[in-house]
Amino acid sequence: MKIYEKESEIGALPMTSLALGFFDGLHIGHQQLIARCREDAKRSGRACAVFTFRENPRNVMAGRTVAPRLQTRIDKHAMLEKLGVEVLFDFAFEDGFHTMPSQVFAQELLVRRFRAQTVFCGFNFRFGKNAAGDADMLIELGQHLGYGVHVLDPVRMTVGDNPEALSANNTPGVSAKETATPYSSGPTVSSTLIRQLIAEGRVEMAADLLGRPYALSGTAVRGNGLGRTLGFPTANFKPDSDMALPAFGVYAAKTLLNGISHPSVLNIGKRPTVDGDRILAETHLLDMDRELYGEELTVCFLKMLRAERKFESLQELRDAIAQNKREAEDWFAYPTG
Repeated sequence: MKIYEKESEIGALPMTSLALGFFDGLHIGHQQLIARCREDAKRSGRACAVFTFRENPRNVMAGRTVAPRLQTRIDKHAMLEKLGVEVLFDFAFEDGFHTMPSQVFAQELLVRRFRAQTVFCGFNFRFGKNAAGDADMLIELGQHLGYGVHVLDPVRMTVGDNPEALSANNTPGVSAKETATPYSSGPTVSSTLIRQLIAEGRVEMAADLLGRPYALSGTAVRGNGLGRTLGFPTANFKPDSDMALPAFGVYAAKTLLNGISHPSVLNIGKRPTVDGDRILAETHLLDMDRELYGEELTVCFLKMLRAERKFESLQELRDAIAQNKREAEDWFAYPTG
C-alpha cells in the first residue's frame, strides 16, 4: 500500500475508486464501504484508494481529545492494507482542509490530485469549510466534475450480526444512495456508539460492531510485584492516553505476545485497594508464567467480569482475583455460555 502524508508528495497516479472518511476503528460499516470501493476498483481496472486524516477532525477543532481513538494509526494502516486498499492519502487535518471551500475540495483534491472516478462515502460525510459540504453536495459536484458517487446509508445491526454476513451484501450499487443492510433493525453502527459501549464495559457488543474484540497495546513495565505476591503474576502496561478506555474492572481477555494468543484475566483501572494514583492494564496469562518486562503486548477485551472496587484487605483482594480467574477459565471453556 502506497501512503501519502502530504499533497506535495503525490506523483503520477492511476485513476482511482476513492473512499472518504476518518474511519475511526474501521468498524463493520467502514469495512463494507471500503469493500464496495475495492470491488468497484477491481471491476473498472482502477486503484482502490482511501482519503483520511491522521487526527480526528473533532479533536482538532475542539483543541482537545473529545473522541478518543478506537485504533492506533499503525493498526489503522495495517488493517486498510488488509482490506485491499492500494493507495492511502493520510493527511493532517490542520493543513488547511477545514478552510477549503467545498468546490475546491472536490475539484482540486478529488478530481485533480486523487484522480477519483468514483467516490464512496457514508451518509453523514461532511467536507469543506465549516463542514458545509455533505453527501448531497458531493453528488451534485460530481455531476459537474465527472465523478460518480455512492453513499452508504446507515448500517444497522442486531447482536449476532457479523462482518462475514455483512460482506455477503458487498455488490456495488449503480447510483448514489444505497442501503447497506436492509435486513437489520438494530442500532446504527458508529464509532460514537462503539466508544460508549467500551466506556460502559459492554465489550462483547462493541466487538460485534467492530467485527473484532477491542484491543489496547503497550510495552510491559515493572510493577510493584503485588500480583506475584498475591499468587497471580501480571504483565503491566500504561494504556495510550489517546485511546478509548474500557470501564475500569476485570475482564476475560486474550493477550497477544509475539503473535501468539494467550487466554488471560485482565484488570484495567487505578487499583484503589493498593494505590489508586494511575491507570494501568494488568494481564495475567492463564497458560504461561514468565517475566514479560519489555515485551510488546496487545490485550483484547472479551467479557467484563466485574467492575472496579476497593477491597478492605489484601486477602479479600486475593480471594476476588481467584474468583475472577475461575470465571475467566470457565468463560474460555464455554465462551457462549
